[in-house]
Amino acid sequence: MIKLIIACSFPQNSHQSKEPQRDMTSCPAKELFGIPELAEQVIQHLTRQELVQCIKTCKALHDQLKQYLFHHVKLKGRHPVPEELTKYRYHIRTLSVPCNEPVNLKAIAFGLPLRTLPQESRSKGEESTSSPQESTAAAPTDPMSDTPPLLSSPADKTMFHHLGSISLMDISKVDSLSASTECFLQILDHSPHVTRLFLPSLMLILKDHSVVHQFLDSLANKTPSLRQLTFYESGNVTPEIGLRVLEICLKHPRLRSLHCGFSISNYNYPKVRDAATKKLIMDPTFGAFLEASEHGHQSSSESEMEPKTWTSRIEVLELPWISTGYPGKFFTNLIRSHLPRLKWFFVPRIEHADVGEIEQAFAQGCPKLEHISVGDMPDDRYDEHDARAVIRGCAGQDGSRGLKSFHGRYFDDENYFCESRYVFSTVIDHHFATLETVKLSGCEAVDGLDLQNMFATCKKLKSFTIDTWDCGKGAIEFDSIASQKWVCKDMEVLHLILGRRTEWVENEVGADEETDETDEDEDENEDEEDEDEWTRPPREKAVRRVAQKVYAQIGRLTKLQELSLEWDRSEHPEADTTPFQFDMTLKYGWLVELRRLKDLRHFGMGTDFWSRMGQAEVEFMHASWPKLAKLTFACDIQEVSSKPHWQWLKEKRPNLVFG
Repeated sequence: MIKLIIACSFPQNSHQSKEPQRDMTSCPAKELFGIPELAEQVIQHLTRQELVQCIKTCKALHDQLKQYLFHHVKLKGRHPVPEELTKYRYHIRTLSVPCNEPVNLKAIAFGLPLRTLPQESRSKGEESTSSPQESTAAAPTDPMSDTPPLLSSPADKTMFHHLGSISLMDISKVDSLSASTECFLQILDHSPHVTRLFLPSLMLILKDHSVVHQFLDSLANKTPSLRQLTFYESGNVTPEIGLRVLEICLKHPRLRSLHCGFSISNYNYPKVRDAATKKLIMDPTFGAFLEASEHGHQSSSESEMEPKTWTSRIEVLELPWISTGYPGKFFTNLIRSHLPRLKWFFVPRIEHADVGEIEQAFAQGCPKLEHISVGDMPDDRYDEHDARAVIRGCAGQDGSRGLKSFHGRYFDDENYFCESRYVFSTVIDHHFATLETVKLSGCEAVDGLDLQNMFATCKKLKSFTIDTWDCGKGAIEFDSIASQKWVCKDMEVLHLILGRRTEWVENEVGADEETDETDEDEDENEDEEDEDEWTRPPREKAVRRVAQKVYAQIGRLTKLQELSLEWDRSEHPEADTTPFQFDMTLKYGWLVELRRLKDLRHFGMGTDFWSRMGQAEVEFMHASWPKLAKLTFACDIQEVSSKPHWQWLKEKRPNLVFG
């Protein structure tokens, strides 16, 4: 309805018509855009191209509509700031700027058109009102001048009144970051309603320490509406700066999400805990925590004297990385007393901690915690005890609570294959009734039995994704995956790495091997007739018997929208993949087992299944998966798309994406 009104008011060919210009006083669209609240709603339903068409067609609403073109600004590389952007910068909602180009940030902060602002206007601190043609002819100016126009009028204090999100991207020039930070602070100081900051961690390690402290002061005093703060990229921050960032963020009145991608350096750390911390963090609770953690214990009198002076509003927390770990007393007291709203937590390394205290702290202090991430464990024999304590604590004292999501990354446990399989098995054992999302990144120490246990017990599981570094043990084995029936009927996303190991194949064949050998001649003739060039040993037949059960398990997940399959060859990187290639065929494989996936939208093949697919297979996909919108291949797309049968599928589905 909205687009119909605009189309009637602004016909696309009106600028080409020889008829007199229409009387815009009776224009329905003018009435729409004359009401700011209604205009905001209308703009949400217009594409950028439609908005530009309206601006070109109706000069009467040019100024009213032009501002909406600059709601979301994203500058890339060395592209200069458009002159009109400096004019309409008050209307910016989201801003993403490369921090290696401070000239762009300064142009936005001070309203300086790049190289086109007349000298007279620059000296007076006024914005250019000349046309683009006049501005181009004007004398070039230096937007990085030492005497920029000052933001001194009362209106300037809220110049970026609508700005809600600022992102500084693309760190390629560290030397220019200091100048970019100064310009960023000018914008931040005049953005009272900013709610999201996405910043490089290198801002905390600038050579000019005054700029760093100025930034932290602004963060503490001039961001009353801030709700999400992310420091991306790694960087070694001094303990003083790192602890001050924590103080500001954990006590911020509105901040809900904090991601610290930087590390706190370890030099002089005990001294910092004793002295510098008390100067930086003027809260007796913080001082007592850190002082107690230095000695590794706390007397009962000290505990009684500790006041609980504050509670944080943080809901999502990733603490800075400390290679030696956080002091146990500091960590457990922080969790137990000051983070009652915590919902998502990245588990760090913990130093000299009692696992019982950790478990109790999470059971008592974080009743809303439902999502955790565990990883980056360089010493698993030491770290996994702390991680498992956190996982157990998230179940509550009586086991009535549970995690909804778990993200594990970079497990590397040499003693993983023993009776107790540590972190991941602990997650499944304690949270199988509530788990909905599991993501494993770069994990080599995940046993197939644990994965099978997850599929067989987690009824609410909706998404499971896994990727490895080709370092082994990340794949679910055929014998494991077929041993029990899956119960996760609501699964929507499944990325699975499958593996075949010789140990279990030998056990699986067992007594069957003699039978296979006695009927070798008969089986050999049948194989040659059915499989042409592909012949397999008797041992492979046992694998195939189990393989059908594997794909049948997947085929029963009728709500799947995204499915990605690949084979793990990490134990034998040079192994022949021919037996795997036939799995996704109709004649020799089990593609037919996936026929009931009517909601499937994305099918990914991480192994060269496509090399054995033909016309029959693509016709099966077209008929069985009516919602299929994307196919991904782990190869050159040109190699696939040039095949006649894939071209046929593309013709049948013009909107199908090959990736």
